Amino acid sequence: MSRFFRYTIIFCLSFVFWFLFNQNLSFRERLLENGYAQTKVLYSKDDKIDEALVSEIQAARKFVYFAVYTITKENIVNALIAAKLRGLEVVGVLDANQIDIPEEKPWVKKLKKYGIVLKIPVKESGLMHLKMLVTDKAYASGSFNYTVSAASYNDEVIEVGRVEGIRKQYLAVFKRLYESQ
Repeated sequence: MSRFFRYTIIFCLSFVFWFLFNQNLSFRERLLENGYAQTKVLYSKDDKIDEALVSEIQAARKFVYFAVYTITKENIVNALIAAKLRGLEVVGVLDANQIDIPEEKPWVKKLKKYGIVLKIPVKESGLMHLKMLVTDKAYASGSFNYTVSAASYNDEVIEVGRVEGIRKQYLAVFKRLYESQ
């Protein structure tokens, strides 16, 4: 083997190792910055949380389960109805104290009109105060009620993710709540 050929091989290998090392650093930096995260935290003053929820509902292919204290946001209600019309299983749990307020009553009626099963637990104490969405692909949970106020005025936060282990935990919570009613 000629000296030129050996130096060429050494140079090429050195370049490859240098390239891989730098790529690895970039990968490590992205991991540290959560650049590959399957979970995002959205803040209502910076993000359109209602639109993120609608996107997750639209991405679902089998089911959409939701539990929310108050629901008055039209685009979310319409996304739930559209999912039902696409043939998905759509069921929800709402708080009994909220379903008769004037802002929520027409939306509850509309959901029921389209065959969305709603469980409305009457509790002796406490509230059904969850704000969560679980689909066959994702989950979302936080302080965000599905309301105009939450989307427009309040400081709200929600975690939206696709980590399968966490999604299954949210699904278990929803099923426990739903089946206990």
